[in-house]
Amino acid sequence: MEVLLVKYSDTGRSHNYKIKTEIFKKEGKKIVSKTPLNKESKRHILNIHKNRGKLEKAGFKLNLVNSWMEGEKVFFDYVEGETLDLVLINLYFSRGKESFLNKLKEIKKIVEESWSPTISNLDMILDNMIQTKDGEITVIDYEWIYEGEIEKDFIFRTE
Repeated sequence: MEVLLVKYSDTGRSHNYKIKTEIFKKEGKKIVSKTPLNKESKRHILNIHKNRGKLEKAGFKLNLVNSWMEGEKVFFDYVEGETLDLVLINLYFSRGKESFLNKLKEIKKIVEESWSPTISNLDMILDNMIQTKDGEITVIDYEWIYEGEIEKDFIFRTE
């Protein structure tokens, strides 16, 4: 196993949410894992895995990266492509402001269509969405969701 990246999410977080994220290569395949850093954060790791099912059940329309549990860790398929923030930056500098704004409107529409009045992915930021070479967008992080009624305008600014 070859470790490619390690990120500790512990500074400024409650003990209940302190985790380690790793990207590694095993048998030629890239995989992402999230590990609890203490006993209090074990529940959070399990909830991350459960969030995928909750979002799918609510009719979430965007592709969600596959996840699975092994022991106390949650694993995710590694999605090859560019984060949407990089897609937008590259578009702006290669094709200009109008292309940038058109792509931003397209992304906003996709994200808004994935909103549900009963559950929301609060982690729908551009660097948590990957666009593959064929143009498909996959959400790679659903760590923070909110279950309950929430106004769309609270999550997405419409003006």
